[in-house]
Amino acid sequence: MDNKNFKTHFLEKSKDIPRVLKQGFSAFLGNYLHIEGTREERQEAVKLRLNFAAKGLCFSVMAFFFGRAELMFASYPLGTALFCASVNYVPFVYLGLIISSVFVNGLASPLFLAYTLGLLARFTLSYISKKSYTDSLFREKKAARALLSSVMMLFVGAIGCIKGGFLWFDFFGLITGILAAPLITLLISGALEQKHRFTSYHDAGFLALMSLFVFSLNGYTLLGFSLSAIAAFTVTLYISKECGMLRGGAAGLFAGLAYDPLFSPLFAISGIISGLFWKMGTIYASACALGTGIIYAVYMNGFSTLQTLAPDLLAASLIFTPLAHLELLPKPKMYIGNGAMAQSRTDEIAVKEKQNEGAKERFSAISDSLSSLAEIFYNLSCVEKKPGTDTVLKSVENCFDKYCGKCPRYRICRDENYEESSRCIKTVAMKVYEGKRAGKGDIPESILKKCNRMESIINEINSNYSLELKNALDKSKAEVFAGNYASMSALLTEALNENAKEFEIDEELTVKIKGCARYLNFQASNLCVYGKRRKRIIAGGIDLARVRLGVDEIRRSFERVVKMPLKAPDFSIDGEHISMTMSCARSFCAEYTHASLKKENEDINGDSITFFENNEDYFYSLISDGMGSGRDAALSSRLAGVYLDRMLRAGNKKAQSLSMLNSFLRQKSIECSTTVDLLEIDLLNGEACFIKSGAAPSYVLRGTSVFKIASNTMPVGITKELNAEEVKFKLQDKDVVLMASDGISSSFEDGLWLMDTLANDWARGVSLSEMCEKILDDARERNGERDDMTLGMVRIRKIV
Repeated sequence: MDNKNFKTHFLEKSKDIPRVLKQGFSAFLGNYLHIEGTREERQEAVKLRLNFAAKGLCFSVMAFFFGRAELMFASYPLGTALFCASVNYVPFVYLGLIISSVFVNGLASPLFLAYTLGLLARFTLSYISKKSYTDSLFREKKAARALLSSVMMLFVGAIGCIKGGFLWFDFFGLITGILAAPLITLLISGALEQKHRFTSYHDAGFLALMSLFVFSLNGYTLLGFSLSAIAAFTVTLYISKECGMLRGGAAGLFAGLAYDPLFSPLFAISGIISGLFWKMGTIYASACALGTGIIYAVYMNGFSTLQTLAPDLLAASLIFTPLAHLELLPKPKMYIGNGAMAQSRTDEIAVKEKQNEGAKERFSAISDSLSSLAEIFYNLSCVEKKPGTDTVLKSVENCFDKYCGKCPRYRICRDENYEESSRCIKTVAMKVYEGKRAGKGDIPESILKKCNRMESIINEINSNYSLELKNALDKSKAEVFAGNYASMSALLTEALNENAKEFEIDEELTVKIKGCARYLNFQASNLCVYGKRRKRIIAGGIDLARVRLGVDEIRRSFERVVKMPLKAPDFSIDGEHISMTMSCARSFCAEYTHASLKKENEDINGDSITFFENNEDYFYSLISDGMGSGRDAALSSRLAGVYLDRMLRAGNKKAQSLSMLNSFLRQKSIECSTTVDLLEIDLLNGEACFIKSGAAPSYVLRGTSVFKIASNTMPVGITKELNAEEVKFKLQDKDVVLMASDGISSSFEDGLWLMDTLANDWARGVSLSEMCEKILDDARERNGERDDMTLGMVRIRKIV
């Protein structure tokens, strides 16, 4: 047996070790406890009891930390919320809370009494509400349990107020506990009740429970390792492996937020990265997530994280990887893909598999777009982080004045030898600005001979520049963190919501499509329609022997049901199973052209224009006009164009993309604002949308009619909140949209001649490109070349 086969054989056999140990231990306990039945029955009975005890112990540990977790104003509602939300392991939770109450200074007795009275109340309520003797205890309604949690915190808070002497601090703690306990109870109940499995309520509850557990571990260390950081990274890897990168990124975001908001994007990105590589192996995926996390931590907080956070991430990976490889971790019941759902939900399973594929493609596109943008903007930020030449020169002059002002030879050096002194100061300033240390070699010999304080002056100049550079870097880091955190949170939330909408099963169309399939004698074990905007049909378990129709006939029949054109179906074979997928096709296509002219006496046009499509069947046309003219304006407009191009191509929504662009431009140290004139066309149904931020009017030509679309907004990058206006309309076959920068059409008079040109000259059959050039020539004759001019024209056509 060669080394490769031996390694594979050893890894496969290693997975059987836990199963053999479990069976042997179960058989031993079964005999020892005198459980009746066959050997297999005793093993199963012991396994169930051990499983229950193990889960109960986990809940006790969780309850211990929840009970000690402190919120605002020294309130402790997490333990109460967990107690009232639990249904299966209430005694274990009670035990953990009782132990934790001993360690809460000042509130040990009130908490102990509250938990004990709460247990008695829950037992009484559940016993009274039992419908039969076989019903389990602690199955009260959620509303009753939420109310009980509020009453328990009222009891604890009231005693705290009395003992504390009725201070405002204790009163605010009372209010916090009363409000937080029932809300948390209702939230995490979704994760602790069996009936909510496979629902969004269960998903939200599970993420909340894991995040609160990470939060409750803050401040605890073991052998120097942060338990909270280890738990956050482990939860991220666990959810990413079992549920895909979409949910892994979301779990990482919330777990990281519970650990430390500064590093929340770190865990989110690690969840996404690991989700991309699980199929390549557990070790490989964990290593990629670990490497990504450490690199991001170093970028955000410097190399000091190699001694703080990096060991915690490494410990989490070392704990999680062998457990995941040996398959010792339980499967989360909330997520699809664990085989726990009944056969009656095969439609949902098939759609969820497609959803995972779609999520992977979507987040790969987001990752690629952010990666390319990061490379572009990092090079820009490196330049902007350095203090400017004027700032450095002023700092050097201040250092010289500080020492020279007290010197009796000041007038001789600065007045009589002014040119030599000024040249010396500028030389030192440029040396420091270039990132080099100034020295005596940069000072003329004539000045060195006269000055005995030059060494002190040079040392202070070097020290001041280092301090200014550090402050600039710290400020930039804080701004980048704020932007990264808010943007990553919004991106993930929006992607989650959009992904969920596009993979919801359309119950009404599914019923109709199944009726159509029966009529066509198209036999499939599962058949459904899903999607909100982009309808897709999936059929699994197709019996080809009974299919008598051609592919085109099936497609046309299904088109009449969903009332939109469909692409030719894709068939896939997996063993004996044949499946078919069919997605909606585009109803429209767009043709476009553009022309531009730079301002007189300028080297470059400050406007930029771009046209592109994305995989979501959207077409985009974008004109950005940088404020001013020349290279600075061109830089601003091209930054906006590149940013929106990458973000929208990745499938991100235009509102969030523009908001992120606005935040980025405001973080730049130089004035960097630009207009944005963005046209989005849905190629599936012809719906169009303009978003204008400081942009010139646009025009829609339909036959001989011309419609003007204008807004009164400010450019992007000026105000904190994005100032933009959205205009929606429906396009028809052969409609033409004209977009222009303000060099062509900025005033009411410009709009009149432009509308007249469109209405009269277009009827003569002029082509799109000829019309574009004609309008540009007319604008140059009317306005001269006082500003940059850019014009774009788009014609929409119906696909037959």
